[in-house]
Order: sequence, then structure tokens, then C-alpha cells
Amino acid sequence: MTGLKELPQHKGDAQDLLGALEFLDGKRYTDFNASTDKVAEYGLAALVLGVGAKKLGFLAVAFAFLAKFAKVIILGVAGVGALAAKFFKRNKPQA
Repeated sequence: MTGLKELPQHKGDAQDLLGALEFLDGKRYTDFNASTDKVAEYGLAALVLGVGAKKLGFLAVAFAFLAKFAKVIILGVAGVGALAAKFFKRNKPQA
């Protein structure tokens, strides 16, 4: 693992590795042919919205789970509140 302080000394090695990269014929960026090559029908915005929709789906499931148990939690808090009110309720002196 390279720390931030050692990064400058490894920069030359990284450039050597990048310079040695070779792509197969027909797989280079310059080999793109718009008439025959398929292009993704969605752009960056659709990709971002898709990830957002996935997260919203997760949040919807999490909210549904919490909503299901919210009733139990609310009943528990109400029960504890009723017990506390009964315990701390003052007895009024009779006239």
C-alpha cells in the first residue's frame, strides 16, 4: 500500500505501466464506428437516476419495515407512559 507521502516516488512506475498498455485491434477508442458499434442508450443522467432509484427502493423497503414495527413501538411507549402517569399521579385529599 502506498501512502500519500510515497506517491511521487511511484509516479514514474505508474507512467511506465500506462505506457506499456496495449489494446487489441478493433478494441481501441479510435476504432469506434458509429454505424456498426452499439452505443448505450442511456447517458450519465440515466445512470445516476438509476442508482438513485435503487437507493430509493432500499429506503422504501427500510421505511416499510420501520412502519410495520412503529405500531409496536408506539404502543410500547404509550404503555410505559401510562404506567409512569399512574405511578406519579397524586392522590387528591378527600374533602
